[in-house]
Amino acid sequence: MIGTVIKSVLWQSAINAHDFLFYIHAGVVGTKHGCILLPAQAGSGKSSLTAALVHRGFRYFSDEVALLQRSDFRVPPMPLAICVKSTGWDVMAQFYPNIADLPMHWRDDGKRVRYIPPPEPRNWAPSPVRHIVFPRFEEQVPTLIQPISQSQALGRLMGECLALRQRLDHGMVQQLVTWMEGISCYTLTFSSLDEAINAVTEATGADFA
Repeated sequence: MIGTVIKSVLWQSAINAHDFLFYIHAGVVGTKHGCILLPAQAGSGKSSLTAALVHRGFRYFSDEVALLQRSDFRVPPMPLAICVKSTGWDVMAQFYPNIADLPMHWRDDGKRVRYIPPPEPRNWAPSPVRHIVFPRFEEQVPTLIQPISQSQALGRLMGECLALRQRLDHGMVQQLVTWMEGISCYTLTFSSLDEAINAVTEATGADFA
């Protein structure tokens, strides 16, 4: 329990230190040219997909939060340890073989979790969002990534918004719509992490240089 409490305190302190407009529940990974948001509810496979993408070579920003900055909608890295619930330990072992050796913690919601240490920092600067992928894990389904419209994506993104620092006026809404126009958006259904990694890599044209 103490491990989860410490992480929660660090998490809240880090979030409160940023001047954000939107607090989105999402994994975030980065490439040479920007970052990819993975917004989803708990149980969607978001954290496992984030960890697997980082193992493939994507830059690690966060497995839980995307803070859209007030001034330019860029997302700063929040690289705390990646939380993996007990249901995902066996799946993640193919990417992180030592996960079974990591300490086990009980979260306050009664779930058993382990924390994968974050990789060494490679780029701490806030990054522009280039792609948004809404992941959903389902057992025994074919992996499928499909483009969706920016208007659909914006509605779903706001559904994962956990906090808003100020009331939105007409000008701010227009900025948000203009920002979305430059982002490629997808839904991703998967049962295989390997296939999900390949789908995200291909759809986003990921460049790890």
